[in-house]
Amino acid sequence: RSDYTKFNVPLIENGTVIEQPADQNTITYRYTQKAVDFIKANKERPFFLYLAYFAPHVPLASSKLFVDRFPGEMPTRRRYALAMISSVDDGVGRIMDRLKLYGIDENPIIFFIGDNGAPLKLTMEDQSMKIKGGAWDGSKNTPLNGEKGMLAEGGIRVPFLISWPGRIPAGQIYDQPIIALVASATALHLAGVEVDGLDGVNLIPYLSGEVDGSPHEMLYWRWLGQSAIRKGRWKYLRGAGREYLFDLDDDKEERK
Repeated sequence: RSDYTKFNVPLIENGTVIEQPADQNTITYRYTQKAVDFIKANKERPFFLYLAYFAPHVPLASSKLFVDRFPGEMPTRRRYALAMISSVDDGVGRIMDRLKLYGIDENPIIFFIGDNGAPLKLTMEDQSMKIKGGAWDGSKNTPLNGEKGMLAEGGIRVPFLISWPGRIPAGQIYDQPIIALVASATALHLAGVEVDGLDGVNLIPYLSGEVDGSPHEMLYWRWLGQSAIRKGRWKYLRGAGREYLFDLDDDKEERK
């Protein structure tokens, strides 16, 4: 158990604070339970479920069950980050098991997406769970350059998995650059809702092989004093008064 109480993070349900500070040691399990309950209540009809786990994130906290899965010498923050990631793994497993229990595991399209890279504070120094002045959160972006809050690949390149049994081929690695916004655009299209002006596109024709090429001609980012453009293999990055051009096909670590 970590000292998360100083963060005073509330747990809100339907606009009402139901717990403050929220018990971070059990919150991932409770998020999963809410998702499982929702699936049970809606299993007979089409549904959309958006589950945004708080883990892994500061305040770092986990039950002993998950912390004990990672024995051995390592920084405290690393152990808790791994425990939180493991709790998400278990949660996703519970959700998949519940879909299978109700015989609907081949119906939903499932997106699993990270939001951003880990904050490293450059040195990955273990701050003994103290956040004052900034601290490593225990995760890693290796071998990518940069961290959360940066438009380097370590800040914006994240895990992105899609599953739709029987509709898109399993086991494929899609290597064209895409953004998380394709999830909403794809879901809307499959639900028969057409919306103009979305930054994302329906990804299914690209994954099924019906359409070749890249879904996006270019991708754009802007954050604080940074900006970046991605076009195919090329990435232009500007920040802190300097400009960079990287060939990500040969140098995804952005070293050259």
